[in-house]
Amino acid sequence: MVSRWFPALICVFALGCTKAPPEDTETETETDTDTDTDTDTDTDTDFDCRDLDVGWLPEAMEDAEVELTTVRYETDAGIDDVIAASPTTDGTETTGLSIVVDGAVVTYVGFWAERNIWVTDANGAMRTYLGADVSPVPQFGDTVGFTVNAIKNYKGEIEITALSNWQVQSSGADVYAVEANDQKLALDYPTQGRLTIHAFGEVLADNGMCPEDTRNKCYDISVGDQTVEFRAYKDKVIYEGECWQFLVPLAYSVDHAYLNVDDLDTMYWLD
Repeated sequence: MVSRWFPALICVFALGCTKAPPEDTETETETDTDTDTDTDTDTDTDFDCRDLDVGWLPEAMEDAEVELTTVRYETDAGIDDVIAASPTTDGTETTGLSIVVDGAVVTYVGFWAERNIWVTDANGAMRTYLGADVSPVPQFGDTVGFTVNAIKNYKGEIEITALSNWQVQSSGADVYAVEANDQKLALDYPTQGRLTIHAFGEVLADNGMCPEDTRNKCYDISVGDQTVEFRAYKDKVIYEGECWQFLVPLAYSVDHAYLNVDDLDTMYWLD
């Protein structure tokens, strides 16, 4: 929890003071030292931003009337085939594809919902970064089908850049997310990349604009016993020491993974 306090230094000068008896001095010193040490240690060790959980979910999830789940999906929708066909070199794009995805669940929707979509099945997750809108516009928990026509590697992040035969097959599926505070989140992009991450964390540092990025600022947060980077739009007001809750995908840039707040409505200020 953020405590905003401003220390003050008060100096008192007295002439002709009488020295206090030795026994009084020892009593005061012992009481102050014990109280301060115990209080500070308990507060720092025991507090977790997750203690402030109020059951928040993004408004888009509430509108779709879906809940979170930690149970992996059982359907093989073909996501592993898409990942296997993705280029491994930054800046390259594979075109002319015709990979069918059938029965994947929408587990995250970006700010541009018609173009930036994250889908998950039993084998993993994939995202889109499209040059044209899809219709109908997906919601959290929609089960969808489509054909992948092109995939690009952008600084290590793999993205579907063209697709066809888009369809929403059903709605209302629970949204799978990795509970970051319940395990040591290694931010392993090969195995957890593009999956939705549910995390509570305290902002440790504002690192300014992200490298080679004119849109987002980079921050460090504590998630459990580790430090994790997240990126959010530069105009978002975020202060060091605040507690935030996140429901965002795991992304990658150049040499490390990070939490990608593509839509600011998927992070929530706790205190």
